[in-house]
Amino acid sequence: MGCFETKEAPEEKKDKEKGAKKKGASKDPLEKWSYETVEEKPWKMPSKDEFMSRFSTGEDDPAAARKRMLAFLNTKDAKNETKVYLPGELDNFDVTFEGCENCDFYILDLSSQIQVDDCIGCRFFIAPCTGSIFIRNCTNCSVAVAASQVRLRDCKDCVLMLFVPGRSVLEECRGTSVACWNVSYFQLRVQFARARLSIFDNGWWRFNDFGTNSAPRILPAGTSLEDVMRKEEKPWKQLHEIAPGIINAGADVDLAVPLTSGSTPSADACFVLFSPGLSLQASQVALHCSGGKGGDGLDVVACREFGRLGDPEIARLFPDLTKFGKDTGKAKTRRDLFMKGPVVGLHLVGPASTVQALLAPSDVCILGKPDPSFSADITHGQVYIWEGSETASVASYFLHELRHGLDG
Repeated sequence: MGCFETKEAPEEKKDKEKGAKKKGASKDPLEKWSYETVEEKPWKMPSKDEFMSRFSTGEDDPAAARKRMLAFLNTKDAKNETKVYLPGELDNFDVTFEGCENCDFYILDLSSQIQVDDCIGCRFFIAPCTGSIFIRNCTNCSVAVAASQVRLRDCKDCVLMLFVPGRSVLEECRGTSVACWNVSYFQLRVQFARARLSIFDNGWWRFNDFGTNSAPRILPAGTSLEDVMRKEEKPWKQLHEIAPGIINAGADVDLAVPLTSGSTPSADACFVLFSPGLSLQASQVALHCSGGKGGDGLDVVACREFGRLGDPEIARLFPDLTKFGKDTGKAKTRRDLFMKGPVVGLHLVGPASTVQALLAPSDVCILGKPDPSFSADITHGQVYIWEGSETASVASYFLHELRHGLDG
């Protein structure tokens, strides 16, 4: 028996799920990753008038309130300052920074767009952003950001810690260094959900370079936020120090987003595909393996959540499924399930047998075995693991070639 069991399709396992809820506490090593983010009340972005009303004293005219609002959202020519936006203060509005020097900015709330222009020696921590961050003509700045898009132009000697779907854009930049997003606090999962960012879709190491002539320097795996923000002349205050009692962060907070290496694995590797409905189980495995934290030799190269699989994708990933027929029995059930989406794929360093040990054997189907006489019944199982010579091509196809789904 594996360390934890996946959930089968709802129509297949309703009775078992009801029974499982009555069981006692599990000793599953993956149980620490099993929390889900459920908000008590649905979040709704305020209107511009509602947002501006926060800056009204009740006695002045709207122009005065608007002036205070713009001063709050736009920072210009600041020097040696620290500015903090706490959760609930921005509510997905735009923020700009221009001409600042040696400042620290903490954006701990959802924003819709960030613009950073002509800044020198500044440090930015930016919680999930629903839109883009534009960094232009900046020197010696450190930026940790999770955003839908990241673009840099005419920047020099900047250090980035990124979570971004797809590729970031560099234009005429020099001396750029980049690390994988490695930040956790208790509110982060909720902010990712509000920003519509899947925790699996981080292409932090992928760039489109225009006129740069030198690829960004990839920082070592496990680079911390403190490493990115370190300056000898000015200590970096951690998030829970900047917002005590509001942001809970530190070594005791579990990872919320998988750490990925982005590099081509030189050791044994496998590719794991989780059927629709198993995103929680996929996050358990990905977080367990991140940075080798599980202690079992597994690490995450890359991962991706994909909207749904159609017939062309199913035929590419599961060519043997056609022999069961499109419209009969188990094959039709499996095809219908794949088309409901989303599915999650993990490219892992480590043998398939170690991954399988984390899962219930009845839920796993091993594909790509080197034995040519081996034939897997792929109408069985909820989790599919490729090993051997097919791993690299299947992982590349799922992670980089599929063009529709959650990431457009």
